[in-house]
Amino acid sequence: MTPYVSTLPLSQETMGEVLIRTGRLNEEQVGRIIGLQSTANIRFGEAAIQLGLLSEREVQDILANQFNYARSQADGSTLFAHLAIARSPYGKEAEAIRQIRAGIAAQIPSSALSYAFTVVSPEQGEGKSYLAASLAVAFSQAGKRTLLVNGNLRESGQTGLLASGQRAQTGLSTILAGRSPAILDAPLPDFPALTVLDAGPLPPNPTELLLEPALKHLLKAFSDRFELFVIDSPAANRYSDAQIIARQTDGYVSVVRRDLTSLDALQAMRGELAHTGAQALGSIYNASPNAPANRPRRLFSRRTVS
Repeated sequence: MTPYVSTLPLSQETMGEVLIRTGRLNEEQVGRIIGLQSTANIRFGEAAIQLGLLSEREVQDILANQFNYARSQADGSTLFAHLAIARSPYGKEAEAIRQIRAGIAAQIPSSALSYAFTVVSPEQGEGKSYLAASLAVAFSQAGKRTLLVNGNLRESGQTGLLASGQRAQTGLSTILAGRSPAILDAPLPDFPALTVLDAGPLPPNPTELLLEPALKHLLKAFSDRFELFVIDSPAANRYSDAQIIARQTDGYVSVVRRDLTSLDALQAMRGELAHTGAQALGSIYNASPNAPANRPRRLFSRRTVS
């Protein structure tokens, strides 16, 4: 697999030149920024923010454009704008996602032309879908041609990754059933290296559709277009689909959530996945508080994880 570096050319313009060309600032204002930058020994963007001439978001947007770093639009109107890695890629949560990305990337063989992994969790609400989407964005930001697959063909309450209130009329379910061709939408406007294959309408036989080697063959058919496949899955302890999906990929990442995931549930999921021969890549501890009203015993907490 090629190094995790974008091959797009970097902008040769300075930040000041960009601001003047776009009409955001004039030469006098840019001169004031450069003066403060020199006397205070700080970066151009920091000086502009201190002078009140630019907002932090504006500085981040210019830097992202200069370095061809994909991120969501400032108005939050685009897909994945709710993800920290897409909305605020310089924050602590985004850095945590990049650390997870690095851990996964370190386990990908250098000879691999493509690599697929599944994101699993014992139950609903543990952050699995959020992590899957975040990792897909993160890998695409690193220049990897990435396909995010919504493999949850179960929950009627999940509207899908792309749909607005309703599931799409075509997707993974219709492709596996042979009801629609294996044609993908164009890459996302804000993330040109990222494509999404949504779940599609809920089928009456999701397990049968996903049975090996159906999904493996589909991913192989797309392997000339994508280097990375990230597959979301339904709750592993509710349905066997997660085990079926994970077995057909190169590995899986499990997610547990503070005050929500029980040790018994995690152990049960690990046992089922081990039985299928799926390869564990690691476990992610979601520290976002989500304590239920009646806390079951033996939940993950800071003490049990340490």
